[in-house]
Amino acid sequence: MLDFSMITTRGGDEGKSSLLGGERRYKSDEVFSILGDIDELTSVLGVFRAALNQEAKSLREKGNSHVFLTHLEDYSTRIRIIQDLLQKIGGLVALPIHGSEKLGNEYLGKAYSSAFWGERLQELEDWEKEDIGDFQLKGFILPGDTLVGAYGDVSRSVARRLERGLVGYVQRLGLTYLQVPQKYVNRLSDFLFVICRWIELREEE
Repeated sequence: MLDFSMITTRGGDEGKSSLLGGERRYKSDEVFSILGDIDELTSVLGVFRAALNQEAKSLREKGNSHVFLTHLEDYSTRIRIIQDLLQKIGGLVALPIHGSEKLGNEYLGKAYSSAFWGERLQELEDWEKEDIGDFQLKGFILPGDTLVGAYGDVSRSVARRLERGLVGYVQRLGLTYLQVPQKYVNRLSDFLFVICRWIELREEE
């Protein structure tokens, strides 16, 4: 049975929270704003993934387009991978500036290395390239042509906000271990844009 104290610790009642390693900072600190954006993005991506799964279930029940169904299932799997990676980025953001290398290797392992994030970035770009040639853009996009696409566009806009916060944080403090993850978040919003446009294109057919 889950104990009340495991959720409500009262440790933050004085307005402070802990980074990895135990350093305490006020919740108004910039780092917690970025962590909050990561949490929000992970959550809205969960809504998007649930919508993708629901759409795929509906197609299976109707016996509809195999290509569309396969794409939806692939997108859902990839969004789940991205959610996990965002948690790792959150771990990087939660590292104290002093002693980050030791704690980063201890808590995050290979996810502390730029090489790891370089591989994830390439993977994300490869996913984007798979579908980007299937449609043309004409003017500005107004989200809402489909519900599942709209969920994806909300996720994309939150990713952009997270990126803006990360850029300032990384530049101001010179956090080299967050430079490639910052690029990953930038590319993530591009990937989400492509997903949404591909889905809406197929819904029109």
